[in-house]
Amino acid sequence: MTNSVKQLELFPTPSNPDSATMEKEFEKLLESMGLTESKILNDQVKFSKSVGYSDFENAHYTGYMEMPILRTSKLIPKRVIPFSQAITLANKHKGKSSFDYWVVFYEDDEKFIRFVNTPANYLKTLKKFKGIISPDNSVHRDMPLGKQFTQIFLSRELALYLNQNGIEIIPNIRWGGPNTYPFCFDGIEHHSTVAVGTHGTVKNLLDRYFLFHGFKQMLNTLHPRNVILYGSLPKYMETLCHEQKIQVIHFKSQFAVARGESAWEQE
Repeated sequence: MTNSVKQLELFPTPSNPDSATMEKEFEKLLESMGLTESKILNDQVKFSKSVGYSDFENAHYTGYMEMPILRTSKLIPKRVIPFSQAITLANKHKGKSSFDYWVVFYEDDEKFIRFVNTPANYLKTLKKFKGIISPDNSVHRDMPLGKQFTQIFLSRELALYLNQNGIEIIPNIRWGGPNTYPFCFDGIEHHSTVAVGTHGTVKNLLDRYFLFHGFKQMLNTLHPRNVILYGSLPKYMETLCHEQKIQVIHFKSQFAVARGESAWEQE
């Protein structure tokens, strides 16, 4: 194993370490790269800008940034399918009235931009599925804070639209840097179920830092009973959930599934 690979081994710790031990090892790795927590967090200060948003009938908002309040489903997904594949499946079986999947949006934004632009066009189709994990609009730390807010708000607004049209919803939680924490958890039910996508967020040590930092903040803010994780399942996140007696429901990403026909293609 090369030194560069060793450097990206996030927690080279004894078997079954607790999260505190993992965090100490993580800090040592960051220090070895000349990074400290205060330096990383200070680097996240960005310029913000105002954004507009549409009101919904009988909608309620909360927090300084007035994030939509969502009703979280009590159901737990057993099978999930990406939006683009869900539409393909529904078009392939137009006569079928229901599908035993929850629709997720953990794929490139371009694959679901049609839904973002015209959600009403897909309402009838999406009602055939068990439920929806709300859209995962891309949020990057190097975006202006206003843009990060817009992306997060848009995801919640789309979820609210589906909510109000009788579709079961589990909120996807997406954050950027710590400067998104004051609003990115607003409007989400506490002690309920949330979803987090990890695919593409653990490519390097710094990305992992912000993923884990935000995940811990999310747990401490929302205190969920269930966490749906789509993508890789980092040991640190699994350990945090175990320590807080939170149920983890894990789904591998499409890229991680063995090559060949996906389960949805066999319908």
